[in-house]
Amino acid sequence: METNFKWQEGLSCPSGYPIQVYRGWLEGPLVSNGVNEEPNSTTSIYGFGTTTGIGEWGENSSGMSQGEKPIPQRLNCTWYSYVEDVMYHIDTELDYPKMVKLFNEGFQSNVQKKGKVMTTYKYITVGFAPGGVVVVWLKGGQKDVEIGRYQGKKTEISAKEIASLDSHERLLFDPADRERTLKNPKIIAPEVQEANKNKPIPYGLWDSYRIKYNWRPTAILVREGKVQDELSFALFNGERETLLEKEFAKNEYQERAIPRSLGVRWWDKNGQGYSGSFIFDEKEIFDAFKELRKKNPEANIDLEVKINPGSDYLGAALKNGKDVIPLKKSKTNVFESSIVTREYKYNWHPVFSFPEGEKMPDKIYFLSHTLGQSLAEKKEMNVPLQENAAPSKISFDYSKENGETGYLELIFKDEEVRETFRDIEKLKPGAPIEMQVKIGKSYNSSTITLKGNGKELPVKFTTYQN
Repeated sequence: METNFKWQEGLSCPSGYPIQVYRGWLEGPLVSNGVNEEPNSTTSIYGFGTTTGIGEWGENSSGMSQGEKPIPQRLNCTWYSYVEDVMYHIDTELDYPKMVKLFNEGFQSNVQKKGKVMTTYKYITVGFAPGGVVVVWLKGGQKDVEIGRYQGKKTEISAKEIASLDSHERLLFDPADRERTLKNPKIIAPEVQEANKNKPIPYGLWDSYRIKYNWRPTAILVREGKVQDELSFALFNGERETLLEKEFAKNEYQERAIPRSLGVRWWDKNGQGYSGSFIFDEKEIFDAFKELRKKNPEANIDLEVKINPGSDYLGAALKNGKDVIPLKKSKTNVFESSIVTREYKYNWHPVFSFPEGEKMPDKIYFLSHTLGQSLAEKKEMNVPLQENAAPSKISFDYSKENGETGYLELIFKDEEVRETFRDIEKLKPGAPIEMQVKIGKSYNSSTITLKGNGKELPVKFTTYQN
């Protein structure tokens, strides 16, 4: 397996508990230099100033390194916790085999305009919480995975070392600078300062975020419509998941931390797209998970999201098959989305035919808002039925009998082609639809027809020829 990837270092801390790394490195595997062993690479994680924690635990503050480099095997770091007024140190092995495996496996990208695309992680993020807690994640935007939890120890920097620092570095050890930092609204938001005022540091909180339950998310439309096969959610432990296509369809119960937020997309019966989101109330959802586990420790848990008939309200509840606990304090947001509207999927396929005697194109490029596909079959170039959005363009290079060559595009107007698909599908949602693309001797005489549910409708398009 590959052990070198393009990744960047990142730092994180909880909101209200800023830190600054005094010295620190992510170190690659040891290699011999003929005399002793040294890391084959070191990536610095210091020199970035104060990590504010504005955001959530696990959110990434990126570093400055670029390019491909070895996956690190060790973390060696000293950092300062402003609220505690404590310096910590850690020098520990990381779960190198797990990181290598995850980087190599990657995950499916949700950028689907070019078909199913695999991607991998972009950041290795180190999080620091009060009490010397250290957590390392791999982060890929739509998928973030915890690598491990580690423990730092309190340490001190000698007066001699502090005296050797330049004036800027010595600020880290200046009590007045600490006070300025703790009162800075750009480092600790005023509402967080007020909420934490005169309260003890909640040691152990960030370990409680790592407690897992066997659960899955489900989304239900109260009436007609359908949910997009993409569901994303962020967890309190800093992880994130996005269920796409097959994973969305299987939607298996898994051991997961408790969700912090969730995003869902859907279409109403007319094909109008919507996006909705939840931010769960921390105490309410933690109490609900604990209560369901207490009532039935062995039961799986469903986080059920309900979308009302008017697509203007979202509700959520936790269920274990028997007991139901509504999550009434969740903050929700719903809005119409033109992007989701364009991505509505129909059960259809194109069938191409060309004039007799004309040389077939080597490839036909077929583009929709959820999939780009290259067709390289001969004869009529049939494509199996598949769930896909209405096309935006079909293009190919041509070679005519008289030796003329060129490039042709058949271009659809989004709203017009979607309306034609909807007119066919509304008779029986999900029924197969065939798009017959007949290329004429003169390309301006080409025709496109949709067939399905016992109905045929012409499709409007324009041509571009070069």
